Amino acid sequence: MLISNKGSRGDHCQRKLGRPGEDCWFEKGSLHQQVANALLKYKPKTLELAELRERLLRNLISSIELSELAVDSYLTGLSDDDRAYLLRYTASQDELYLWLQKKFHDLELISQYSLLSVSYPELPDSLLALLKEWENLNRRRLLRRIKNGFDRSPRALIRLLSEAIRLAMILHENGKVSWSQMTLADQLDFAKKNNKAAITKLKPFIKFLEKATVFSGGIAMPEKKKNFSVLKETHAVDYLMPKQVEERINQAKKELSKEEFLIFWLVAKMGLNLARVYAITPRQVTINSQGNLVFRPAKTWSPLPKNLSNILESLIRKADPNWPYSNPDDALPATVMEQISPYSTAHRTIFNYEVQLLRTSALMMLMLRGMLDRKTLSNLTGTSWPTLRTLEFQLSSDIHSFASHDFIKSRNKAILGDDSE
Repeated sequence: MLISNKGSRGDHCQRKLGRPGEDCWFEKGSLHQQVANALLKYKPKTLELAELRERLLRNLISSIELSELAVDSYLTGLSDDDRAYLLRYTASQDELYLWLQKKFHDLELISQYSLLSVSYPELPDSLLALLKEWENLNRRRLLRRIKNGFDRSPRALIRLLSEAIRLAMILHENGKVSWSQMTLADQLDFAKKNNKAAITKLKPFIKFLEKATVFSGGIAMPEKKKNFSVLKETHAVDYLMPKQVEERINQAKKELSKEEFLIFWLVAKMGLNLARVYAITPRQVTINSQGNLVFRPAKTWSPLPKNLSNILESLIRKADPNWPYSNPDDALPATVMEQISPYSTAHRTIFNYEVQLLRTSALMMLMLRGMLDRKTLSNLTGTSWPTLRTLEFQLSSDIHSFASHDFIKSRNKAILGDDSE
């Protein structure tokens, strides 16, 4: 398929006088047909977006033609923005859209557009300063909610700032250069020029100004007291006690091959998602400056026990004979665990249908041993924050006092390789 100069439509074999080629997607399986239809039905507004659509969908087909693990590796390597665009471009194809959503859920991946930046008109510096402070406050709040699994429009930050910017422009037009010069008359001027919804949306910014500025004249609005409580229902999560986990690990060491035991250990001891284990490539494994093998299942490099690192190194060298590289990203993006046991049967043959139970137990054990910092645990294992928050509710209410801030800071330095003490 080809895109036109405007990027709005494609030349394809489904046109009136067209004919299928030797490798036509319309003549292949269901997912190929759905991707082909997505390329035809979604019409990007710009050539840049058309090229992005072509790249995302064509690379998706390439990974589908290789293997399921290649698809997992491809989707994991995309940015949050690209995954959101991929869902957008496949929304017209129900089967493909639902298949991608399930993939993102299984791999614990986020599909979310980045927040667009706010553009400001020409205003005095004193007015701009508080507007940008309000922008940063809202940006942090939106990013925090996005990390916790809430969906947000890329224009959310712009919408939150629009009323405040309009108010600043009214002040500037009225000859005022500082927020401290604003009076009720200025707010009435804003109310005359905007609808009721805009006035309501402006109230949080007015409260922000009341805390940040000393106004000339009675402008402060009395706060309403909120007398209510929120009760949250917490669902119990099944997990094993440390002794039970060790018994299963010892049993697996006796019954499984060394390579299969590596997969078992990464889930039952380290708390990795099985799909993430099977998506490991040579790019995620390297030799550090001390000559030790380390690997990066998520964002943090982590060592392995000597016997397991030898097994992983052997698997990596089979997948990429030129490994290791000075730059890990130069290695081949080939998955290595499929040569041990097929992913589709590993739940039964290696884990006896206890994958989720063992992984949850491993994460609980890490928390009980003091790893209570969400960012550290997420960077190490790739576990999403909503999942970690669910597990935290299972802990005793006073367990968070076990780990001091100094201890967490020192441990994070050691994990990241910055421990100079």
